[in-house]
Amino acid sequence: MKTFHPVIAAAVAMLLAGPALAQMDMSGQGKPQGGGMDHGSMSMAKPADKGAMGSGTVKKVDAAKRTVNLSHGPIPAINWPAMTMDFPVAPEVDLSGVKAGQSVEFTLAGAGGNYTVTSLRPSK
Repeated sequence: MKTFHPVIAAAVAMLLAGPALAQMDMSGQGKPQGGGMDHGSMSMAKPADKGAMGSGTVKKVDAAKRTVNLSHGPIPAINWPAMTMDFPVAPEVDLSGVKAGQSVEFTLAGAGGNYTVTSLRPSK
């Protein structure tokens, strides 16, 4: 029966702690601890929001559908191995000078495997 004394003591301690916790001042819970800082002017962009850089070769351009097929090297920023795939192209990207067989550098933006080409230029 002596082995149950620590268990009983722990149970009694927990029962007695309940009212003490209920009396604690929790009025600041859930409020940010910014110290009155104005975060409105700060950039909240995450590194992934800036895009993932890649390089590769254009296999096909479909200007009407605004897609490019790229055979690219590994893209460590998004944990992608080298592969060939179609990408949608953002409206601000000029596709008029992009040709199949061209070596390019590009930027991808997106998440969860859904990425869009946001910049595309010939490799130097």
